Amino acid sequence: MGVYKRNNKLWISFTFQEIQCREPIGLDDTAANREEALLMCSQIKRQIKHGIFDYIKWFPESQNLTKFGYKKEENDQAIIHEDPTVEDLADEWLENCKKRGKKIKTLRSYADYRNRTVKILGKKKIKNLKLRDLDNFIEKLLDAGYDPKTIKNTRLCLSQIYKLALKKEIVNKNLMSECEGVPLLEKEIHPFNEYEVKKILGHVKEHKPKFYAMFCVLLLTGMRLGETLAMKWENYNKKDGTYFVCENVSLGKIVPPKTKGSIRKLKLPKTVTKALNDHFDNFRVEGSEFIFNTQFGIHYNKAENIKKNVWIPTLKKLGIEYRIMYQCRHTYASLSLMAGDTPAFVARNLGHTSLRMVYETYARYVDNGNESNLENYLEIA
Repeated sequence: MGVYKRNNKLWISFTFQEIQCREPIGLDDTAANREEALLMCSQIKRQIKHGIFDYIKWFPESQNLTKFGYKKEENDQAIIHEDPTVEDLADEWLENCKKRGKKIKTLRSYADYRNRTVKILGKKKIKNLKLRDLDNFIEKLLDAGYDPKTIKNTRLCLSQIYKLALKKEIVNKNLMSECEGVPLLEKEIHPFNEYEVKKILGHVKEHKPKFYAMFCVLLLTGMRLGETLAMKWENYNKKDGTYFVCENVSLGKIVPPKTKGSIRKLKLPKTVTKALNDHFDNFRVEGSEFIFNTQFGIHYNKAENIKKNVWIPTLKKLGIEYRIMYQCRHTYASLSLMAGDTPAFVARNLGHTSLRMVYETYARYVDNGNESNLENYLEIA
């Protein structure tokens, strides 16, 4: 595998399925372009090693495609999608970016946006997407712990997919242009007030007791939804009332938290420890290491059923304006600050290593204080 020059243009060579392949990459032979070509070689080598290399995605116009089972149509296009999925168009968009000579580092970022989009919406037909699908898309990215900037960049991919679909006359409008109200949460937050928190917890405790501990954690600790779903009994210290946050559910998988600051030890409010202890006595699944499990005895790898069967019905029954579940985290932060907890205390519980986000997002809630007064402020029995 390597980089070489032909007619002052760069080519790369590599071995795939025991066949020596040579492909042009459309770059002039310069020092900077050679560096990009070497990065491309490294990425191809890694994908081949892990069995995920897709020849047509890298070289859609290659003469070598037929060697690996790809069939070309009469119009010489390798693949024709009459009713494309989001994944089909995402791949085409990425290939178009490669043809336009985008830098390797830029393409790698675009590939990340593509992968996050495809994991959530990939199998859906682009013409069948609704605004609600886009709302859920953003919510899942938030639940996975991605920051607002990352989500904004990922939205770029979906917007470009719609532009491609418009060009192909597959859709007649770009739904992303109507999705401006979906919160990115860097500036606009909509937390619940103290009365709404008490109503929500009271209703869940009475009508959905299996989920009471979960919502106590979400509303009273600052833990992300993914971190809450990943909670394990081994990380809960009943004796001193602490929980060690070290795992997160992201796009269906148990993974480490996104940042080092997200790995943290929380001193839980008494309301939360009592709820967890009661949950252990009444709802613990024998043989499961996870605290929260489905009716089938397996841990939650996504929040869709919780949202559908508990969250939305609860807000509707109480007459409380709908917010996505991520607002529980903002609710904790805003009410804690109003209760007198310091910004440093709140930032630490949220898993942030800097106070900047707290001051930028929750400035109007900041007050003075040293110890947590949240439970007294809410007057939770």
